[in-house]
Amino acid sequence: MKFPATLEELQAAKYFYTGTAKLCSCGKQFLWFITPAGKWMPFTAHEDSRLVPHHTVCENVKQFRDANRTHADRVEPKRAKQLGLFGEAKSK
Repeated sequence: MKFPATLEELQAAKYFYTGTAKLCSCGKQFLWFITPAGKWMPFTAHEDSRLVPHHTVCENVKQFRDANRTHADRVEPKRAKQLGLFGEAKSK
């Protein structure tokens, strides 16, 4: 996908807006989206209401990424290990 993008372009590309907005320590507001791969991704409104990934405009990107890593750990459930036919853990 080409950025900056409009909300409609993101939704057409299967990005899901979660309805949540936060204020970053850099002073810019960002919106949480879920990508087609199921990952949380923050976007910030840029020129003409177009959206860009927040890390491209954040002055505190390292602190932001560390905080969001913790956020993703809280929000995304851990996947259970797949069991075999008789209840044993499958080996890869």
